[in-house]
Amino acid sequence: MQFANPEQYLSALTSTGFAVDVDTTNILFIASGAFNNLDRIISQRLYKKLVGFGTGKDKEKYEKDEIKISKHRDDLLRQVEHVDLIKFGMLPELVGRFPVLVPFTSLTEELLVRIMKEPKSSIVSQAEKQFLLDNIQLCFTDCALKEIARTAAQKGTGARALRSITEKVLLDAKYDLPGTDIHKLVIDADVVKGNCRYYTMESADIMNSKVPKQSLIRIR
Repeated sequence: MQFANPEQYLSALTSTGFAVDVDTTNILFIASGAFNNLDRIISQRLYKKLVGFGTGKDKEKYEKDEIKISKHRDDLLRQVEHVDLIKFGMLPELVGRFPVLVPFTSLTEELLVRIMKEPKSSIVSQAEKQFLLDNIQLCFTDCALKEIARTAAQKGTGARALRSITEKVLLDAKYDLPGTDIHKLVIDADVVKGNCRYYTMESADIMNSKVPKQSLIRIR
């Protein structure tokens, strides 16, 4: 049985200075954090001289590709050790309380697509319900979702960028279509890339049917 006695801290904070014994035998300590630039500390430990992505032309080549940067960072974080956290600035006494280190990797494009589609109140389902209020069926093609995920991955902010990108893609349609005879709105990769504003179809009988792309009207 282990006990933590915070008497020295309590005496500094209270006038009574009473002590409390806490049984830590069955307490599981879990800590998490961003640990920015921890990958650099790991890299310095693994390599006496930075190579690959670290310096020179390779750095210039990849520094603008956030996906490759994230993959390289993930590879380094998988090799994290307690000594790296101590060098990062954490107290050795605290680091010793955490025998298991679990690095979280960056979200892949496939995971970002799942985040957009699978949750009960996903970004896609929320957008679909919003357009249904105006009797408009909203459809995202698989290519569109992949393109949104790719754009979000390039921003390097994780899933946070998905909503802002989706809102930007749908902005024109939100203002143009309500109150018109348009009953179907299709978003594909061209729309996400900015090559056109959106695709539409006027006939209301296609609300629950799959429509070939050639029969859609492209709005530039």
